[in-house]
Amino acid sequence: MAVPLTLYGVNIYGETWVHYGPAFFDTISYAGTLLFTFLISVNLFTMFLLKSANRLLFSSRPNIYITILCTWLYLTIFISLMTLGGCKKNFKANGFYFRFYCPTKNSADWANALQGFWSYQSYVLPCVMFVIYVILVLYIQFGFNYALIGCRLVRVTVVQRTSNTSKTRRRTEIRLLIQSVLICGLLELQTLAFTFFPRIGLTGEPALYVNILQNSISIVNATAHSLVFLFCNAEVRSCSAQLRSSVISFCNDILINRPSMTRVTNIRPVSTSPHPSNH
Repeated sequence: MAVPLTLYGVNIYGETWVHYGPAFFDTISYAGTLLFTFLISVNLFTMFLLKSANRLLFSSRPNIYITILCTWLYLTIFISLMTLGGCKKNFKANGFYFRFYCPTKNSADWANALQGFWSYQSYVLPCVMFVIYVILVLYIQFGFNYALIGCRLVRVTVVQRTSNTSKTRRRTEIRLLIQSVLICGLLELQTLAFTFFPRIGLTGEPALYVNILQNSISIVNATAHSLVFLFCNAEVRSCSAQLRSSVISFCNDILINRPSMTRVTNIRPVSTSPHPSNH
């Protein structure tokens, strides 16, 4: 959608689903990236500090499916309501960027309020995720154990660590910090790019370069999650190695045990006698 609009320089699709349909699903995909990244952070936080909440939300298979389903329903219903209220996302051909906005004449007041809440949510959640990772690093560093007494979270013991345990936890700290900086930092960078790049007001060729930079940030952000888990999570690396071995073994079995396609022709001897044999 963006390429034809960029080449023509005007909205050739008009007010049609061809223009707003893909942009709607683009909004859902970005919101899904944001919320599920936040869900991963909540999973880590509850696993360390709120084990009962982790069991409720993530431990058993039906519960985690319900958590994922509720997340998809939340973002889909929220974005659908904003769209029905008159807010929309389109591609600004002369500015080379996507924008989600609520036209003053066509959007309802409640849709504007939802859009404002959604914008603040996209700013706040990456910051909350970063704080969660900092808390986890502090927890691992100092070995705090907490107990919920009444309505207060109280520290009851301090874990004494050996040198080996200290090294192991130190490596865990480093991995958590890398995850927090890469995932939350790139997510926040994408949010800031989508928010402030359109406000620069560039047109023509400079706007094209800014748009290329913005799209590059989006691509890096989309690939950051899988790369972070691949390099920072031993279980993911192990599963990836097993998957690679299975694929290689499967391909080898197909190539080695492939049935031969050589055609075999049986030649029957033909008698040269003038009369047929009476055997």
